[in-house]
Amino acid sequence: MKKKLITDSKTRFSETVQDYDQYRPSYPLQLIDWIINTAKVKPSAVVVDLGCGTGIATRLFAARGFTTIGIDPNEDMLADATKRGGASYQKGDAQDSGLQNESVDLVISAQAFHWFNIKQTMRELKRIVRPNGFCCAFWNVREGTPFVKDYEYLLKQYSNDYQKTPKASETINIIKNFPIIKSAKEAQFSNSQEFDLAGLIGRAYSTSYIAHGVKDHDNFKQALTELFGKFKSQGKVTVVYKTLAICWKF
Repeated sequence: MKKKLITDSKTRFSETVQDYDQYRPSYPLQLIDWIINTAKVKPSAVVVDLGCGTGIATRLFAARGFTTIGIDPNEDMLADATKRGGASYQKGDAQDSGLQNESVDLVISAQAFHWFNIKQTMRELKRIVRPNGFCCAFWNVREGTPFVKDYEYLLKQYSNDYQKTPKASETINIIKNFPIIKSAKEAQFSNSQEFDLAGLIGRAYSTSYIAHGVKDHDNFKQALTELFGKFKSQGKVTVVYKTLAICWKF
């Protein structure tokens, strides 16, 4: 039976939870330092991770001693995040966080802001962030190495959904030109992951455009296996990322 394409960003990641938690990259510690220094947050600060998913970024800020709250509309993602702990988690979304007015010092959004309705999200952020508080969005974006170029060719070839997925660079441009933002700062950092074959397949299936957008999963996995064989070194392939970040205040 053919799977129905799930286009709702609030539910489309339910099938990816296990792979997402296990195979998605974390974020460079230099990024976390940059955000903390840019936002000038102190240990007593309240940090909210909007669209927290399985809590990868949430736990990084909680580990720095902040009171950290992960918010996500997807109950499957939240269940996994809650199981891992490290912070508090609650159901909500970018347009309706469920938080009180001016109750947050810093809002972060990791690998999620491109899914949001930006106009409505900005209205919600302005409501919940304290005066002089900051918002920061960031993404791991694959660099165009020979391996990544061939990998992305497979994504375009096998996934009907890949080209339709909103891109980080487009979202950053919208954010920095948004009318109610007073100031914005951008930064870029290096990041990478190494995978064996199972890890590469898991990384692919951590993305919704593969989990829901591929019709021929057997041939796609075979193509990934051949790609891995072409580029592997000592049983691993490397995915190189640039981590793009933007911090802003209202």
